[in-house]
Order: sequence, then structure tokens, then C-alpha cells
Amino acid sequence: MKKLIVGVVSLAACGGLAACGGTTEEPPTRPKAAPRGGLSPTPQEAGRRFAAEWSNWTSETILTQNERLATMAVGRARREAIAGARDPKTMRASIRYDLANRGRVESVHVKEPRGRKRKLLIVVRQSYAKDGRFDRKFDDDFRVISAEVKQTPKGWGISAWKPVL
Repeated sequence: MKKLIVGVVSLAACGGLAACGGTTEEPPTRPKAAPRGGLSPTPQEAGRRFAAEWSNWTSETILTQNERLATMAVGRARREAIAGARDPKTMRASIRYDLANRGRVESVHVKEPRGRKRKLLIVVRQSYAKDGRFDRKFDDDFRVISAEVKQTPKGWGISAWKPVL
């Protein structure tokens, strides 16, 4: 807990590293995420929404992005997303190198169309940024994700998520 507080205070004091020049202004706080997540009415929508959120982030939004992913997940996938949202190492690394990712879901294919658990194959087209700049040589990088969704009384949620390519 102490490490998390130190990491968040360090980030806030630097204002995302942009203001690390010794200002006397009040340090900004971590932005509150509007809850946009939640479980979905269909397996395909669960996969599409999770993939869209997973593939679009900046160094400033990565922790709140993991919080939103947790609201779209169930079981182990939910616990992993919550742990990612609380990981100061993730925040420090993404801010240090000013990393970002933007992506577009190309397809969601249901591999097993029956029952309360389904397997999905998801294709995402991504671009990556380092030092705040998107590099054209990484445009149209395709990622293939193997995912599982599980139906709960409140809807479908991601229960497993594994990029394979």
C-alpha cells in the first residue's frame, strides 16, 4: 500500500512528467474514470467492447482503463484487471516513455456458439506510440486475441484474455 501511495504521489507531483520543473502549483490528481464498462447482452459485444477498451490507452489513462476493463470482466480476468489498475510499475513505465496505443476491432468470431461459456477469436488493428509520437512503421499491426466469455445473471463478461499474435 505504501508503494502505491508513493507512486501516485510521485506521479501527481510531476503532473505526468510534463511539469517536473519545480512548480509551486497544486499537483493534479489522478482523473476519475466515468464508468463506461459493465457486462454485455451478447458474447460478441462483450468481446468487442473489451477489445476496444484494451487497445486504446495513453500513459495518462492506463490505470483508469484497467478499472473499466474490470467492470467488463468476471472471475480471474476481473481480478487481473483490478491488479493492473493498482500497479504503480505499469503507471511509471508508461509515463516514463510516454507510451500510447490506439486500436480498432476488426472482427469477433465465436468459436463455440453454445452454453454459458463461449470461446472468442478477436482481431484488433493497432498503432503504438513512444515518446508521444505514433510511428508509421507500426501502423496496421494486427493482434489476435483468444478470449473466453461467461454468462452471468447480469450479462456476458470476459473470463479469460490472451493475446496470441
